[in-house]
Amino acid sequence: MMKKVLLFCFFCGCILQTFAQQQKVYKYVVFFTHKDTQQYVGYPTRFLSPQSLLRRQNQGIAINSQDYPVSSALLDTLKMAGYTTHGVSRWLNCAVVFSDKKDEQQRLKQLYGVKSAEWVGYGYKSIKNKPTEAEQPAEKKKKAPKAHTVYGKSWWQVEMIGAHRLHEKGLQGKDVLVAVIDAGFKNANRIGVLEKAMLQVAATYDFVDLEPNVFDDDEHGTSVWSCMAANDTFNLIGTAPQASYLLLRSEDAQTEFPVEEFYWVIAAEFADSAGADIINSSLGYTDFDNEMFNHNSKQVFMQSTWISKGAAIASEKGLLVINSSGNEGDKDWQIVAFPGDVDEVITVGAVDADGFVASFSSIGVKGSKYLKPDVAAPGKGVFVASADGEVFPGNGTSYACPILTGGMACLWPLFKSMPQKQIKSLLALSSNDYNQPNIYSGYGLPDLSLLHAFVTTAKTDTIFDMRKLSDKYWHIAGNVTQPSIIEITILNERGESVQTQLLPVDKPGSFRLKLHQSDATNPGNYRLVCTMQQKRMTLPFLIK
Repeated sequence: MMKKVLLFCFFCGCILQTFAQQQKVYKYVVFFTHKDTQQYVGYPTRFLSPQSLLRRQNQGIAINSQDYPVSSALLDTLKMAGYTTHGVSRWLNCAVVFSDKKDEQQRLKQLYGVKSAEWVGYGYKSIKNKPTEAEQPAEKKKKAPKAHTVYGKSWWQVEMIGAHRLHEKGLQGKDVLVAVIDAGFKNANRIGVLEKAMLQVAATYDFVDLEPNVFDDDEHGTSVWSCMAANDTFNLIGTAPQASYLLLRSEDAQTEFPVEEFYWVIAAEFADSAGADIINSSLGYTDFDNEMFNHNSKQVFMQSTWISKGAAIASEKGLLVINSSGNEGDKDWQIVAFPGDVDEVITVGAVDADGFVASFSSIGVKGSKYLKPDVAAPGKGVFVASADGEVFPGNGTSYACPILTGGMACLWPLFKSMPQKQIKSLLALSSNDYNQPNIYSGYGLPDLSLLHAFVTTAKTDTIFDMRKLSDKYWHIAGNVTQPSIIEITILNERGESVQTQLLPVDKPGSFRLKLHQSDATNPGNYRLVCTMQQKRMTLPFLIK
């Protein structure tokens, strides 16, 4: 059983005021030339938890210089020079520092051990976060369809990716640690719909305000987290109601500056060292409050942004990083936001209840060798919790991402020793556009029950699924232990052979195959008889 470190905060009921005279704070990132690693070599438990080390061991990942802490002597140099350190990244070997003065880069560069320094934004000490769209009452007045299962309003979004089948098998995320990196989890500790979910919180931390309280800022994370963790019977049940969670705030909703990319990386490092298995990130960056910081489309797939570098490193450390594609599909930017451009990251687009891609869902780049988004999940009209405890229909890839993340958390016990490339490959194979991916929804909508079957039957020769996909052809799915020729025979209700086909599987492992156009077109009950490796299997199917 996973040990929980509860870091909940108590509220004193004080009234926060915004003063007319606000102190402006300039934010810089200082990159260092070296690390003092000698004291840490051979002693990984000084900077990584046993759970983090176990994840690396399961995946054969070695500890390297990125894992060692930043030099305390170099941090002391910043302090003695009058700078306030606001965050430290061991992966990027840098520190975020604050100053009341503008244009401090040159002075910072002259300090001992400093390789470079960049201005990454500013803020005001007394300002409180602005509300988000999710807080607007107009969005919450929509009526929800009548609940007809124990899942309540969330039934369709859980069922659409096959997560309910995992729950039926007892796979609900138990003993899996998911880090949710977001903009805040306003009132998540106070509302009834998340009361049980709060019992699953292992730790919290706000990397913007440097405090454990994440419940007094933005409510975006509250809604995102509810997609996974809610366990409110007949009202809202998430896709991983038994998983444990780290609630981490990295996004400062009052402004938009590159410093938040560094907060994200520092939060990801916390997740790594705490032993998280999965990161859910419903955040993305393209434009900033000052145009000089804006990213451009040429940076996509180049890992040239700091958040994309951090997401790639997190994946290298064995964390499964799942990120929303962004809501820019119908805007000027249009393509995936950073860090959704990272190849190793599972980037999630949004579809509606009919499986059509939402117009707002960010798309990939036509002609690129990198396919983004990777897959899609329900993200239009999905039900989420608000900061006032109401369950309402919301739109956004921000919600599609955690709906899929929760399902992947349920499967993590089967994945934990599997290379991430293989996980991504099987996820793609389980999706309804596996054979015809596109820049709008990637490989399409996954079926996690099919993904479960791929993993659990991997060492057998078997056929376990047959279905008609959007291309109007029947497709079969299974596993083979060696290259094979599969003989397919379709029998009608009278046992007569309608068609016979020979289909080659070129390599061992999981497969899906499109059947040739079948003569079995009349409505009725049919049987698919498969013969491979001298083994005969039968699958019934119905044509309506």
